[in-house]
Amino acid sequence: MASPDRMRRWRQVASRELQRPELDVLLAAVVAAGTILAGAVFGRSDGALEASCVAAAAAVVTILLARKAPLVAFGVLFGVATLSRLAIDLPVGRVRVEQPAILGLFLLLLLQGRLRVFRPIAIAVSVACFGVYFAVMVLSSILEAPQIAVSARLAIWTGISMLGGVVAFALVWGHEGEEQRALSWIGLLQGLFGIGIAVAFFAFGPDGIPGMQISPGELPKVASVDYEANLYASLLGFLAPFALEEWRRRRGVVEAIVAAVVIIALGLGVTRGAYAGLLVGLAVYLGILFARRIPRGVVVRLAGLAAVACLAAVVNATALLPAERPSPAPSPIAVASGSPGTSPAPSLSPTPTPTPAPAVDTLTWRVDRIPTAVSDIRTSPLIGLGAASFGQRHLYGYPPTIPDYIGMQSLVAVYETGILGAAALGLGFLILLVLLAWKSGPNVGRYAAYAGAISSFLVSYQVTNALWFSINWLIVGAALALVASSSASKPATEAP
Repeated sequence: MASPDRMRRWRQVASRELQRPELDVLLAAVVAAGTILAGAVFGRSDGALEASCVAAAAAVVTILLARKAPLVAFGVLFGVATLSRLAIDLPVGRVRVEQPAILGLFLLLLLQGRLRVFRPIAIAVSVACFGVYFAVMVLSSILEAPQIAVSARLAIWTGISMLGGVVAFALVWGHEGEEQRALSWIGLLQGLFGIGIAVAFFAFGPDGIPGMQISPGELPKVASVDYEANLYASLLGFLAPFALEEWRRRRGVVEAIVAAVVIIALGLGVTRGAYAGLLVGLAVYLGILFARRIPRGVVVRLAGLAAVACLAAVVNATALLPAERPSPAPSPIAVASGSPGTSPAPSLSPTPTPTPAPAVDTLTWRVDRIPTAVSDIRTSPLIGLGAASFGQRHLYGYPPTIPDYIGMQSLVAVYETGILGAAALGLGFLILLVLLAWKSGPNVGRYAAYAGAISSFLVSYQVTNALWFSINWLIVGAALALVASSSASKPATEAP
């Protein structure tokens, strides 16, 4: 048996070896090559190879930046995660373009010993609550879902997204922040792209304009590079507090323009839930600033810019997205719900039952599914019925052949994880929001921006089911890191 001194020397040598930059390059190359190979060999769609190339590039850039520029790596990872329309369609399901980067970064940080313990205790409790939510989702999927494989796809997707929060925590911890500036500029890019799509739609009509969500009986909407218009608008809604915070910190004309563009472009998503999320997020952000005794003139100036931009958003959407455009031929539209890896009409067991089918993406659509969902929940109220299981039990369409979905995140949480999982999820967010609202000091604006962003997507997701996307958990992880690093007893230092 090796002596303790020899074991200690071995560990020291192994630690030094893992810190060598050459290993970063090797890991990046392996992840990128595996991603491209999977898309080229197993891709089931015309765009699989292109998406895999984007994913490989994201993995290479973020892994190589993680050591020397962790905040830039975080910004790149978040930016790629916003491209929710891109996915690598494989036989086992769809892989999001940021997921190889998340897995590669997690392995890199783990090998380098840079994954940090979640402290203080309040942070650990919040993380534990999120862990309980995920564990219950897995358990209910195994015990209750009619098709375990379908539920497993969404559970794995959610798990990787939550792992992204762990990566974000490690990248952001202890670094006084430019990550919020990256978030605001990502909002600018998304906003400008959305405005460009709307201008093209106004000039040329509905035919052949990529990035538009057109469906009979609905107002035209901009979806941009996102999975659907709801996600586009919700994304800009929770990035708005970061853009406003950048203007408060820097007080420049450029920052004011960025904040205005993010809010104005949100209106092009024509999503009432996102509007509500924006208003709640701004109220939380400004309310914390006011409560923490930020000069009243500063708060009024921020509120004034936000109010003007909100009015401009309505005018802009009305002008660029006229409702009297010719109706296109009926075609299915994307919905951010259900399992990301399922096919449109899987074989189901037990036999699903048809449910009412009013026009998709309406309030009536969501309300009509509440009684059916509540009736199902009564059969397993404690742990729920499994991930993506509503569509395994109910269909819609004429004839009903498409897996149905629930468009309310809170109801989805109860349906999939029961009272236990939903309560844990809600408590995890509540603890984090209280911590952000309670903190004061020079970073009060950053705390307020994160609190506003999280409040915004929690509200806007009540009209869509999108909590399993990585963007949400990247924000959660960064917020946890901000609170944890500011609570450290010693000044934070750069990671090796």
